Amino acid sequence: MASGNTLNDATHRGVHTIAGCWVTRALRIDGDAITVDMVCERLHSAGLASRLAPVEAFAWGADAPLPAVRLLAYGCCEFTVPALWIRHRAAHMALEALFLHRLRRLRSVDFVLHYRETALQNAMRRIQRRWVEQLRQQQHTLRL
Repeated sequence: MASGNTLNDATHRGVHTIAGCWVTRALRIDGDAITVDMVCERLHSAGLASRLAPVEAFAWGADAPLPAVRLLAYGCCEFTVPALWIRHRAAHMALEALFLHRLRRLRSVDFVLHYRETALQNAMRRIQRRWVEQLRQQQHTLRL
């Protein structure tokens, strides 16, 4: 949750930076190093640790193992936005879906993503509205 991060000037302006180094699989969010263990600890605290297969390193891209990309998406969600935004599981799932979609589309190289808080919040709400519409239409597949 971003509220626990050290806030730099960009974060104060509502801009978040997520950077990944392909060779080391290192992740930095708003300048802070985020590890697999840190994300697993958040999963465990939320009672969701059993949802994911064991992961040793973050990964991204179309050919990356899905559990590694899902863990990275969960970490992006947890360490980027204020905890208040994702207190409800549906909001958390929507933001995870956004990050998962974006991370799967990246190439298997170093990356830097920039997100404004307003854009993240709008995307999260848009995804939730789309899911509600799909459920009303009795579609069983939730899509971005």
